Amino acid sequence: MTEAMIAEYIEKKVCPHCHAPNLSVESDYISCRVCDMHGNPEAMRWCIRVPMFMPADPTVYHGQLYEHHDEYWRLAGYAPGCWREVKGEYCVSCRGFLPFMVNHAERKSRARPARA
Repeated sequence: MTEAMIAEYIEKKVCPHCHAPNLSVESDYISCRVCDMHGNPEAMRWCIRVPMFMPADPTVYHGQLYEHHDEYWRLAGYAPGCWREVKGEYCVSCRGFLPFMVNHAERKSRARPARA
């Protein structure tokens, strides 16, 4: 599904979230009577792509790591989303959790300054 298809659903008065034909459309506001989705469709966020993570060992992998419940993950790529409305940080239909970025400690240079 693409953004054009979402606009086509709205024109047909079909909810893009639950695909029910009970969508009421006003000038810049939509509301579904089935799933209670409502708002300005241009300002809504949709699940377009989903980040995929793989477990990673922080002693071996030196790229950007993410942490969730004391486990480390690395970004493996993106998968197509479900095109439902996203109300929080991530789509709860596609992802059960979203790990947080790990801030690495800065390494200080061992080089001495020229005027030491």
